Amino acid sequence: MALNRIKFLRLLKGMKQAELAKKILVSQSSLSGYESGKFEPDCKTLLKLADFFNVSVDYLLGRDSPLTPESQLLQKIPVYSPVPDGPPEKLPVLCYYQETNPCDFGAGEYFGFYINKDCMEPRILAGDMVIAHRQKKIPNASIVVAQIGEKKMVVKKFYRLENGGIAFLPYNPNYGPDYFTAEQVASLPVQILGIAVELRRKIR
Repeated sequence: MALNRIKFLRLLKGMKQAELAKKILVSQSSLSGYESGKFEPDCKTLLKLADFFNVSVDYLLGRDSPLTPESQLLQKIPVYSPVPDGPPEKLPVLCYYQETNPCDFGAGEYFGFYINKDCMEPRILAGDMVIAHRQKKIPNASIVVAQIGEKKMVVKKFYRLENGGIAFLPYNPNYGPDYFTAEQVASLPVQILGIAVELRRKIR
């Protein structure tokens, strides 16, 4: 059974497992089992899923082709690039939209950002693209995309300090950390735009 189509359709709607489970009146653990192939939904649940997503039961079971080619169901995420040193310009700058399968990441809002500096080498190189997830809670030691004021963006490890400030640390020992007080975070401002979830690198 191609029950991963349930996950595909759920993510296409930007829903979490708990939300869909509530809609079709099953437990989240049951839905997780359907998506992983550990469990098989009964006929009643399959009908609920088909009605909710407006697809056939055969489609959910992988017995026919999608009503819409899955290549047309790809999500498009914006990809940004830093502005070279020069005339003041607000960041980020939108370059293009990248097609991606919603099953690659999960529910939520994502964006791409090109790296133009070597401060995160050897792990992240200049020219790499980071895929980031926009979220409110940022765990310490996460690699984040952050905007500082109007003209500077960084991709570094994030730490929240006990005094209310924050710090950004590089991997490259040739660069030092950036520290910001709580007042600077508010006044500049310093904004965490997203947490890195994937790195994409071109073959050179």
